[in-house]
Amino acid sequence: MPGERRGLWVPKGVLHCPVVQWIEEDSIALRNRGAPHNVLYLRRSHRQAWPVSGALPRSGDGLTAQWITEALQQRYSGVAVASVRQGQTVAGTATKIQLLLEFDEAGRRAELPPSLYAKGGFDWHEVAFSASYIAEAIFYADWAPRIKANIPRCYYAGRDEGQGIVLIEDLGLRGATYGGGVVEPLGIDTVAQVVKLLASIHAATWNLPVLASLRTLGQRVGTNFIDHFLAPDYYAKCLSEPRGAFIPKPFHDPERMLAGLRANWAQAETGPQGFCHGDAHMGNLFYEPDGTPGLLDFQAYVRTSPLHDIAYHVVGSLDPDELRRHGRGLVRLYLAELDRLGVKDLWDEEDAWLRFRKHTMHGLLWFATPETMQPAAVVAAHGERFGLAAEEYGLTALLAV
Repeated sequence: MPGERRGLWVPKGVLHCPVVQWIEEDSIALRNRGAPHNVLYLRRSHRQAWPVSGALPRSGDGLTAQWITEALQQRYSGVAVASVRQGQTVAGTATKIQLLLEFDEAGRRAELPPSLYAKGGFDWHEVAFSASYIAEAIFYADWAPRIKANIPRCYYAGRDEGQGIVLIEDLGLRGATYGGGVVEPLGIDTVAQVVKLLASIHAATWNLPVLASLRTLGQRVGTNFIDHFLAPDYYAKCLSEPRGAFIPKPFHDPERMLAGLRANWAQAETGPQGFCHGDAHMGNLFYEPDGTPGLLDFQAYVRTSPLHDIAYHVVGSLDPDELRRHGRGLVRLYLAELDRLGVKDLWDEEDAWLRFRKHTMHGLLWFATPETMQPAAVVAAHGERFGLAAEEYGLTALLAV
């Protein structure tokens, strides 16, 4: 039944993971000592204190006019939803349900929009991460107010122990379009705009003490799903398909892949740290009518080297020939934009370029992305871009694995 199993995506045929358990150590070390694999392990140190907003709906049936009214009244006192109809539903890691709303007079005076999207865990499937739904609610409640960037407006953000729900704007009302499902690479001008957008997010939180409350890149990936991505049978299956055609030979060994990831996680915790989107691929973009990009899906954010976001977006979005011509120039653009925004404690260009290339390691995981999360053609395209870049950059030598 929807909502009964709230845990982690698991590849088909690997295992079933309905239980969340809070732990004190890395889940890989725990599993290596024989701990059960049917549990989603999350570090207790990552469990932030938050106000519980009551039991949240676990399915779309719970998104009633009464519930939406109570949610909106947390920010818009006195408003009421007179009626609600559900429009389109968009499946994904989280489910997005369009809410077509009619308001009372108070709601109309508050100029609340006629359409919102409810985003959360409304349907159990193979890509269900209760921790991700909760993380996005925390983002919109606690982090979005710090950031001046083009992101969706949020009207409500709530979470409980197994669910997170946000009510965010229907971007279609302002004529925006979405970047999801696109296979073709982006143009250099668009990628440059996204680099500047990411710089604005990073600059707002550069080396702030409050970042200590966030997971690191290694903690997010290493304690959630990496052991499932690297399950030998599933990993071998991915390598045998077109999506695995460009993965460098050394990384055909899942243990070598894990060693490379761990080396990257270690270097990512050195040098300047920032709030990073964590999953800034081109499918998580939207575009204004004039082409200006914005960012979606704040479920995977982490505290890490801000160059993680830059490498992940640039390498995954550009044609390999364009990356060869413009990769270092985009790193230079990023540094210049941070300097313009008043950021201190920057890397020099040589160090930034080295770190950028090392961060290509994370993107190699794209080839193991299940088709329930991304279309096969999108997975294959990213596998090719990151695989070719890893080969060209000599990633095994850079990371000494």
